[in-house]
Amino acid sequence: METEPLTPPSAHLPPSPKERAFFFVMLALILGTFFSFGWFHLGKFETTDEHLWKYDRIGEYWSALEKGDLEKTYINDKPGVT
Repeated sequence: METEPLTPPSAHLPPSPKERAFFFVMLALILGTFFSFGWFHLGKFETTDEHLWKYDRIGEYWSALEKGDLEKTYINDKPGVT
């Protein structure tokens, strides 16, 4: 006589409303904590060449793109628009 493996009855049931609420509250708490630390420091961190990108290179890139001069979109040894 073969017997089927025992599985808990809750293994086949969908989560209850309380379990779903707990899951989403925990998810929101974890994601909120993660992103709050990231957003808090986002405006305070600046790389060593970021000022070059913010004030020079990006403006030159868009100016060259507007004029259709695709060769000048090749900025700082990185590929431009091809």
